[in-house]
Amino acid sequence: MPTETSRPAAAGNLRSAALVLALCAVLFVPGFFVRGLWSPDEPRYAAVAWQMAHSGEFLIPKINDEYYNQKPPLFFYLAAAGHLLVPAAGGRIVEAAALAAFALLLAAFFDPRERTAARLAPFIALTALLSFESGKFGVTDGALMFFLTLGVLLGRRALASERPLRAWCGCMLAVALGTLVKGPQIVPFAALALAASLADVERKAPARAHLAGLAAGTLLYLGLVGAWVVPACIAGGESYRAELLGQLWGRVTGARQSHNHPWHYYLAQAPAGFLPWTLIFAAAAVQAFRRPRPNLWLLCWAVGGFVLLSGFAGKRMRYLTMILPACALLAARYAAASDPDRLRKLAIRATAAALAAAGLALAATGAVLSNFDAVLRAIETVVRVFRPAYSAELPLGAAEVLAGFSRFGAWVLAPLLGLAVLAGARVAWRAATGAAAVRGIVLSCVAFSLAFDLVFTPALDPVKSAAEFMARTAEWSARGADIALYQNDFDGLFNMRLSRERLAVHPTREAAAQALASPAPTAIVFLCRRPSEEASFRSLQGAVLLAEGLKSNHRVLLIGNQAAAALAPEALPPPAAPPK
Repeated sequence: MPTETSRPAAAGNLRSAALVLALCAVLFVPGFFVRGLWSPDEPRYAAVAWQMAHSGEFLIPKINDEYYNQKPPLFFYLAAAGHLLVPAAGGRIVEAAALAAFALLLAAFFDPRERTAARLAPFIALTALLSFESGKFGVTDGALMFFLTLGVLLGRRALASERPLRAWCGCMLAVALGTLVKGPQIVPFAALALAASLADVERKAPARAHLAGLAAGTLLYLGLVGAWVVPACIAGGESYRAELLGQLWGRVTGARQSHNHPWHYYLAQAPAGFLPWTLIFAAAAVQAFRRPRPNLWLLCWAVGGFVLLSGFAGKRMRYLTMILPACALLAARYAAASDPDRLRKLAIRATAAALAAAGLALAATGAVLSNFDAVLRAIETVVRVFRPAYSAELPLGAAEVLAGFSRFGAWVLAPLLGLAVLAGARVAWRAATGAAAVRGIVLSCVAFSLAFDLVFTPALDPVKSAAEFMARTAEWSARGADIALYQNDFDGLFNMRLSRERLAVHPTREAAAQALASPAPTAIVFLCRRPSEEASFRSLQGAVLLAEGLKSNHRVLLIGNQAAAALAPEALPPPAAPPK
């Protein structure tokens, strides 16, 4: 029967959980509906999940009806189920749910006496830029972070338990599910946090009980992972098995050319990835080093994980989500501390000042867009003092993005959200410490998230997702043209748009020219990375331009043969005006 003192605590926990879920809804749900799929990874993952749901083949993920050997299948199983709720947004649903569950887990790491820190940690974690990127896009990192956090939580509970067998099995089950999301790279991060937990967790069970629990958990891990890996490798054959099992070592050593960067890459990326909490994370780490014992497991997880990531040849900013939980826990404990700290005040006020400047810029969106040429020339004038050869030429597609801003978004929504950012920055500046400062920063982050979804995304999406070009391609397919791809530039986007499990892929210009020489109506999608490529594709013998468009900063062409053009000559784009 609950005591009188436990009832207010339980009510407070329910209110905190409701606020966390409401924050997740505001941050992530608008993205389900306001845009298409954006490269580089989101379209590919969505296409794998789509083909899995469309074909009913679940053992080995596929894309364009070929084995996809880059990731295990669990994320795609979940995304395929989410696809039934919101078409093409299944991955985003999975990531939003994973981020919400991850945030709710963070409060469980704190002692009951650290109630304020337990309330702050989810909000700090959710509003870091890394969480924005994971939760708003249908990639795998949010789900991986959830399983890593769950594994560490259950592992720490196992260390403190008198009967640790069940908790160790739960820990290894979470790690196994994380492995089935992205691979075994989850294991060293969990091991770092749990090994360092020996410094602050009082163990009540004898060592042999922990060894027995770890042995049982390891068998559970191997059994669950092996239940998929073994049949998949048998069914996929030698090439699939070699790529699947060898890619992790190739990413570590650099033998596999996949996002390879120098060791210092994260020194520049981490400050951006942890915004707006970067300075607070740094101050919290400094304070934690002064009291190392209760914070050693978090420091090993954050700092040791950072070193581990830096040692891998393959690097991307969002891989830092593997250490985001530790950073959020450190920052929450630091922000909730009652003792005065000049460093904490300095970090919070510097953050508030930066947010205020960004809020002013957001509020001035309409004025900047209406005078963009003058702003660009002013920037060019300043930069040329340091770089005389600099030319402020806009990349391909930038003019279309600028023209895509609505007057309502630029002149009404952006100023209102900019004022909300300023209000949050003012709260953080005045409080300068404690929960009130965190609430102010979170308010600013929510306003920025809404600005991204409601102001900037409608302008960016037509170019980023190539929506108009894909619609034109679907029209030509409906008229009877056989659509193919040049190389593999679109990562399954056209499979979903055309409802085709397999599209022909022509690997060379000669193969594309031979396909266009067919008497059957044929059209090929070309992505032009350089102007010279565009001229080369347009000059193919017998080629007729059926449609053209933009995808990010590349031009895309749908080039057909004469038979395809004859299907609907009235639908051909007008000839380009001759150059002056």
